[in-house]
This record gives sequence, C-alpha cells and structure tokens, in this order.
Amino acid sequence: MSLYDLNKALEIAPRNTKYLKRLANIQMIYGNLGESLNIMQKCVNLEPRELEHKSELDAIQKRIYNYELIEECFKKKDFLKAEELSEKLVKDCSEFLALKIIYVKIRLENLKLQEAIKFLFNNINSDEKNDEIDYLLALAFYHDGQ
Repeated sequence: MSLYDLNKALEIAPRNTKYLKRLANIQMIYGNLGESLNIMQKCVNLEPRELEHKSELDAIQKRIYNYELIEECFKKKDFLKAEELSEKLVKDCSEFLALKIIYVKIRLENLKLQEAIKFLFNNINSDEKNDEIDYLLALAFYHDGQ
C-alpha cells in the first residue's frame, strides 16, 4: 500500500489502528520520530488493552531516546559509543538523512574511512545528495588517500 493509498484509507477510517500502525512505521523509516510517536500514541488511546500497541510505542520512545543519545555522544566526542548506538537505528530509520549524515561523521571520526565511503555509496540516494554529503565523501577520500 502506497503512502497515498494509506492516507486515503485513513481519511475513510481514521480510527483503523492497522492503517495507523503502518503510517507510524513509514514515519519512523523516514526519521519523523515525533510523528511516529504521536500516531502510535493514538493507537494506544484507541485500543488501550492492545499490548502490541504499547510495545510498539515503547520501541519508538526508545529510538527517540537513542537518537538523542547519539547526538549527545557525538557532541561530547564519544564516537565509539555513538557508533554503537547508531548501528541499529540507521537500519530502523533507513531514509532518515540527518541520521545517515551523523552515522557517516561517526565513521569518519573513528577512522573507518572505507566503511564511511561504502555507506555513502550504498545508502545515499541521488535525490538526497547535498553539499554536506559531497563534503563528507571528499573528506573520506582525502583522509583515505584515494
């Protein structure tokens, strides 16, 4: 079901938790963690006895906490801890560009240059490219001596 179809379905049945959960998952993939959290909270409110909703809400809250912790570790220059935390989150939020950029910066700080280059080539779409991505790629090549 496309995002367009999902939104149309939710116009017709705005209290359908199956559709809401799909939308929450899409929002999470794209890095809209706050929106994902709000949608899952709506599911919990609509069906408070459904433990699966609460479990998924808790998982989203944990992802938000981990993302904030990654940013904090990065600011404190604790790049090893930031890398450890970002490994799973970058998979869960595969289209979250800001997270991808932080992930590459962490790799560069940890001198994992080839991994940073490989990640950039394999995980950044052409429509996501911007000056910061180009800079990170150039920096990785420069330090790697390529």
